[in-house]
Amino acid sequence: MVRIIATGVAGIIALAALSACSNSNNNTAPLAGDLRVVNGVPDSNGLNSSINDASVASGTPFGQSSGLNAIPEGGYTVQLQTGNGNGGTLTGNANSVSIDHNNITTVYAYGSVANANLAGFAAEESVAPPSSSTNFVLQFADAAYAATGSGSGSLNVIMVAPGSGIGGVTPTAVPFGHATTAGNVAAGTYEIIVTDGGGATVYDSGPAGIALPPTNTNVVQIGIVDTSAAQLQQYGSGVALILLDNNGGQQLLFAGQH
Repeated sequence: MVRIIATGVAGIIALAALSACSNSNNNTAPLAGDLRVVNGVPDSNGLNSSINDASVASGTPFGQSSGLNAIPEGGYTVQLQTGNGNGGTLTGNANSVSIDHNNITTVYAYGSVANANLAGFAAEESVAPPSSSTNFVLQFADAAYAATGSGSGSLNVIMVAPGSGIGGVTPTAVPFGHATTAGNVAAGTYEIIVTDGGGATVYDSGPAGIALPPTNTNVVQIGIVDTSAAQLQQYGSGVALILLDNNGGQQLLFAGQH
């Protein structure tokens, strides 16, 4: 279900049109796009997000996304807030967030409470259907702040048939704070490997593979996020993948579990 948020005078004017309409998985409400916020801050105690003092989500746990929120088209700053570990708050912004009709904009919050650093960036993807019923639309976004050297580097993504290896496969580079161009991919079961700038594997989803897209969806965004210290110890990888779809579904995918 998509929440409708009015932001300022323009949002209140648009709200009457929005409230009479609903979106499907391949369109958004008239005059609006959808917004969700992912908490990618490993040591946070829950993330609050808002636009112009209108709440988008409260207490979003680390490694999870808010639901989809219908926002009037326009450019925004998304305010982010979490606890600072000392009874106070740590705040930051995701700037230049564009909301467009028939698009989902995902804001990825990143940083470190211990280092008093909180910020975010936006990755926007059209919800237009794929070119055929046997395909789905896929986009990757890199929000792994620690794994990219405090946001200074890039990670590479490889998708292959499970167990086939990565030899001869050209990886897709995803710089931190950016998303790839969305493209059509054949529906199927994939092993996903992430390598660092030097080509070393930092994440492998596992030999069984991940069925894509999720049932009853056809537009997918996969975000690369940092893991917590406990998750690093348990799964042996400093990153995980968050699988987001155009119905508002989500799944956190740890290394070696699929």
